[in-house]
Amino acid sequence: LTSKEGAMEDIARSYALFTDPTSIQDIEEKMMRLITERSAYTMKARKAITELIPRYSWDEAGKKYYQLYQSQLQ
Repeated sequence: LTSKEGAMEDIARSYALFTDPTSIQDIEEKMMRLITERSAYTMKARKAITELIPRYSWDEAGKKYYQLYQSQLQ
């Protein structure tokens, strides 16, 4: 469950259930969906662990910043 505001919609795409962070009612409804449709969201979570999360590691971010800095020094 994540916000549909900001970058999360672009990052999480089909791996998450999105909610309006300013609406208590929407957050409640989405939380109830997570509980009642547990197997569907368990599959999304497993897929995110294997496909999405590895793309956003601190090691990868560090390597990309290092490459960027090196390219600017040349």
